[in-house]
Amino acid sequence: MALEAKLDQCIKCPSCDSEWFTEITYHRYSASGYGSLESWTIEAMPQPLRVCLCGRPFKPSPQMRAGRTPNAELQSFRESMELAGKRPHGGRQASEELHLLAQQVGTRQEAERLRIEIAALRDENTSLRDQLASLRDQFDRLTRQLGVDLSTKTEAVPRLEEGRVEG
Repeated sequence: MALEAKLDQCIKCPSCDSEWFTEITYHRYSASGYGSLESWTIEAMPQPLRVCLCGRPFKPSPQMRAGRTPNAELQSFRESMELAGKRPHGGRQASEELHLLAQQVGTRQEAERLRIEIAALRDENTSLRDQLASLRDQFDRLTRQLGVDLSTKTEAVPRLEEGRVEG
């Protein structure tokens, strides 16, 4: 009974305590493959590995098989796992890199807020331009009614169109 109860226990991820894993089968591939042989495997024994939902591989228990080839394959796979463990591309290092990247990139909400602010500024600019045009028209009408010729008066302010700088 004790053995059966032990066999019913789930493995747990040492990083996140999850009990859910997937099994990935690893192969070694030929470096000189071409065409249809590009994905030609050269190992004698593919190596299954359980990987947690968080991405951490679950180290397989040490195994020994009969014969030199299976043991050499198992030893090679263990060495590769140790090398990969020294240079992790996931876990905390990846989380820190993603966090730094997220700090540098605006969120969608921030982008939407900025888009709305820009649209409001464009509307305000258009409104001010329309008001300015209306004031010019009123000014022109008044000067015509008064019979004032601004081009001959030295103290007169030049018309905005003449001194206007487009920006």
